[in-house]
Amino acid sequence: MKRIILALIAIICVNVIFAQDFVKDGLSYSIDDINNVYTRIVDTNIADLNIPAKVDYNDKTYNVIDISDIGRITSLKNLKTVNISDGIKSISFSSFMGCINLTSISIPNSVTHIGIDAFKYCSSLTSINIPSNMSSISGYAFYDCSNLSSFNIPHTVEYIGTQAFHNTAFFNNKDNWTDNVLYKDGCLLSADTLISGEYSIKNGTRLIAAHAFLDCKNLTSVVIPNTVCNINHSAFEYCENLHSVDISNSIEHIGGLAFRGCSSLSSINIPQSIKTIKYSTFEGCSSLRSIHIPNSITHIEDEAFNSCTNLSNFTIPTSVEHIGKNAFSSTAFYYDKSNWNGDVLYKDNCLIEVNNKIKGKYTIINGTRLISQGAFMSCTNLVSISIPNSITTIESNTFKYCYKLSKVNIPNSVVRVEREAFYNCSNLKSIDIPNGVKYIGEGAFSYCSSLTTVYLPNSIDTIGNNAFSECKKLKNITLNDNIKYIGEGAFTCCLKLTSIVIPNSIKTIEYGTFRFCKNLTSITIPNSIDTIKDAAFLDCNNLSSITIPNSVKYIGNSVFLNCSNLSSITIPQGIEVLPIGIFANCINLKSVTLPNSIKDIEEYAFNYCSSLSSIELPNNIKYIKTGTFTGCSKLTTITIPKNVIKIGDMAFHNCPNLITITCLAQEPPTLDGKDIFPLPNDITLLVPKGSLYNYINSDWNNYFNGRIKEME
Repeated sequence: MKRIILALIAIICVNVIFAQDFVKDGLSYSIDDINNVYTRIVDTNIADLNIPAKVDYNDKTYNVIDISDIGRITSLKNLKTVNISDGIKSISFSSFMGCINLTSISIPNSVTHIGIDAFKYCSSLTSINIPSNMSSISGYAFYDCSNLSSFNIPHTVEYIGTQAFHNTAFFNNKDNWTDNVLYKDGCLLSADTLISGEYSIKNGTRLIAAHAFLDCKNLTSVVIPNTVCNINHSAFEYCENLHSVDISNSIEHIGGLAFRGCSSLSSINIPQSIKTIKYSTFEGCSSLRSIHIPNSITHIEDEAFNSCTNLSNFTIPTSVEHIGKNAFSSTAFYYDKSNWNGDVLYKDNCLIEVNNKIKGKYTIINGTRLISQGAFMSCTNLVSISIPNSITTIESNTFKYCYKLSKVNIPNSVVRVEREAFYNCSNLKSIDIPNGVKYIGEGAFSYCSSLTTVYLPNSIDTIGNNAFSECKKLKNITLNDNIKYIGEGAFTCCLKLTSIVIPNSIKTIEYGTFRFCKNLTSITIPNSIDTIKDAAFLDCNNLSSITIPNSVKYIGNSVFLNCSNLSSITIPQGIEVLPIGIFANCINLKSVTLPNSIKDIEEYAFNYCSSLSSIELPNNIKYIKTGTFTGCSKLTTITIPKNVIKIGDMAFHNCPNLITITCLAQEPPTLDGKDIFPLPNDITLLVPKGSLYNYINSDWNNYFNGRIKEME
């Protein structure tokens, strides 16, 4: 039975790590770890809905920023009107999908984003005013709103997703179409696939929506006026006969996949106004033989020119700082063996691609200034790599899955090691990160399971999420005082790590930073720390003591869950909430000092603290919640403060040695649930003078019949 309960507690604690939920006035609210609130509806019969921008909970006021999947949870067939208060920023994925009787919605100027499927199938909606600060309307946002005939698209909108207004009354009204193309407020929304030959987009158009010309197989050429600023993703995807596109210098953004599969496109000018060639923009443009990449371009993303099988002539300008994975794969340049240096493809001092059969040692050519993302990924026989001092960034996934890589020379020129750069380099035993490196990205050395020692220079200021997670042999790492941020899970599952000193430049211990560091016995938390987030030390089995400085004002859920050797702890003054599962299954915890500032002790806080024999609860708490002291088998006495008004399900369940409970509340607190106290029991309940009658005639008597006494 105990194992089942502990398993349930673990599941509950993991689920609440990211959010705390409560219900108020028919709406469910979720609080994230930075106190932002997301809301959804739970009252399925509601007809008129007001969504507030602020909500009070546990004596605090929270800002509501997002509306989430209201309609997706259930069919809200009675919902007719919605008023969204000013301050809410986003209407998210599927928020009102399927609200078939919704006729009116008021959206404030604070909302800047409408998510995918947000109003899909709202068939009674006839008009909507989209506020003037809107920046994006996602795919299918108003799809199949079959009576929607009146709406506006503000000039601030930069993105309209796939079929956002498809099958609305406006869309289905042929009078709104001009030469097989649908426009609205300077936005080109859609083109009929029957469109053919040459087409000139109307002057004054500022945006071409996602998938606007998708599969227009008979379209041969397009002239885009200089009023257009944004071509959204997939706008001309699979226009197989499109051979010419005239793009003006007014274009500021061309979305990913914009011209993918335009197999007849033989030339295109990329204007100087463009800074990034997005993912798969020209993928499969097999008629392209040459392309001019202007010196305004700083980023060429994944698959940008992949499968441009005739592309042989291009120059990568020195302005380019990043080349994504497979950006030039399967081009004519790629297939020309004369362009390769052994197993490595270079172009204009950029390392573009590597044959993953490369083995042994390899030295990157001097003067190489850039290594493309994932270049050496899955080169499973690469043993050693030497990087020249012309490289400033080791890109994401560069050496990912190089299982035999055991030696890396990182030059002093490098300033950034990006996301998962050395992920799962399981034979890498040590790494010398030179002075000059400022940034270690997310998962950069994650799953480097042989890594034992890491030297971090004084130049480091950022360690990303999971940067060293699953480095199970990592014993030694020194954190310098210049580090400003250590990310979530940065040292998760570093099983050999025994001690760590957090530098005084850090203000927050992030979610799960030292989770599953099972041999961590010593940790120094400086006075600079004001926040310890969820699961920070979860499952640190050998952590026996820890000092939390007075500077800490917030502690998250499950911070010390399963710290089975933790024996004593003092919570500093200023902490107001003892969160869910904070000490659950700390089986050796004997001494806990709680400050008077504590106003709330959440569920399962001391669940199965089987060595805890006594605890003094703060005077200000009002609730003893579900499972708070379940399984505290050595607990012999407890005093319930006078302000407590409710005790939750299984609060003192399985406390077999509990002898005396003193309840200082004059009115019996509500017993809200089952198995709150052990049954059967011979516990004596002591209550204030003059309150005996009240307790005998309450649910308390079901547990303490004949053993309720007034205090002297």
